[in-house]
Amino acid sequence: MNKRYYIVMGFALFSTFFGAGNLIFPIYLGRQAAQGWLMCMAGFLLTGVGIPILGVIASAKAGKSVEDLTRHVGRNFGKYLGTVIMLIIGPIFAVPRTGATVYEMAVLPAFPQASKLIVLGAYFIVTFLIIVNKGKVMDKIGKVLTPVLLTVIFVIIAKGVFMLGGEFTPIFSAQQFSIGFKEGYQTMDALGSILMGGFAIGMLMDKGILDRDEQFKISAKAGIVAAIGLSLVYGGLIFVGANLTGVQEASRTDLFVMAVDRILGQKGKIIMSLTVMLACLTTSAGLTAMAGDFFSNISNGRLPYKWVVAVCAVVSFALSNLGVDAIVGLAVPILLVVYPVVISIVIMSVFDNIIPNKRAYRAAMAVVMPIGTAQALSSVGIEFLDASSVLAHLPLSEFGLEWFLPCTAVVLIFSLVRDKESLRLR
Repeated sequence: MNKRYYIVMGFALFSTFFGAGNLIFPIYLGRQAAQGWLMCMAGFLLTGVGIPILGVIASAKAGKSVEDLTRHVGRNFGKYLGTVIMLIIGPIFAVPRTGATVYEMAVLPAFPQASKLIVLGAYFIVTFLIIVNKGKVMDKIGKVLTPVLLTVIFVIIAKGVFMLGGEFTPIFSAQQFSIGFKEGYQTMDALGSILMGGFAIGMLMDKGILDRDEQFKISAKAGIVAAIGLSLVYGGLIFVGANLTGVQEASRTDLFVMAVDRILGQKGKIIMSLTVMLACLTTSAGLTAMAGDFFSNISNGRLPYKWVVAVCAVVSFALSNLGVDAIVGLAVPILLVVYPVVISIVIMSVFDNIIPNKRAYRAAMAVVMPIGTAQALSSVGIEFLDASSVLAHLPLSEFGLEWFLPCTAVVLIFSLVRDKESLRLR
């Protein structure tokens, strides 16, 4: 095997995480941050790029499933976490958002009178028809669309740097880091990454690489390649957004459309709209098919694949009518609970070899989940035992990392103590 196969694998990971649905976040984030774009970018890249790549590496190291990754937390924890994640990146948030994105970015600018119900109905009917027989058509289209979309994005970034390049002094603010850090949750890539353990291992095993240590090393190198590509794309778009002047308050999709129109003109906007439409369709089909497989498998076939994807399509259609910003808003409290859990498990799994007491995993969850829940309740205006005041006094709260040091402290305390069960679990 070519010793540089990790580059090929890195591009495969890049294509998996790079999707049209996530393009609405960086420009919006840059516009909101303005002079604080560097700190905003640092936070966004950490959760939107760094953690997803670590998630793939951790999953590849632990095994082929989310159950392998979470085995030290509890017997059924992985199944429950996997179900929650699949609902989030499937019919509840991610898939409906692709439909809403298509309507707002690709259809509405060209056809302002277009019926939302008709457009979204047609979109999810096509999604269902593509995947109901597990066809390979969209896989082939996706392989063509990714390079096209990537080319258009790099043109936007390159032209945007020269056309919009402003002269302002960046400011460094913990608040801007926190905004970027939590906006990175909306990519939902870290959640999907821990369901992808089999993806990386499968690629390596197909090439005859069976040694676990070698698999881990190549996965890590591939992750670096993917991270560089994603960072260039997201970082470039954040910079473009920060330099986008003369724009009033606008939604995420409207802001992206305005930026493309200003940089590429009308023809460029049409090309971008068509590409985004097809790219979102491939994402919608892929995630819905994944949900169909997941729920059919965990139910041991009691939930037939075709019935699952049909229900997913109907639910996604209903929720997509809310619009992109509404879907993003609804996702916030859920992600505030789930993301710290996933990040903690991923980081602990990467450093599993130096955690002698595996009970530390359960202890970490006992700390992280209540803090995440308190954050979620606070985000929707529900106060419980003055939780928001308590959270504000926790270390790193200004960075949106209230849970990090308490979790780290618990893991360190438990790591100082070895027990018989942990030695057996190793």
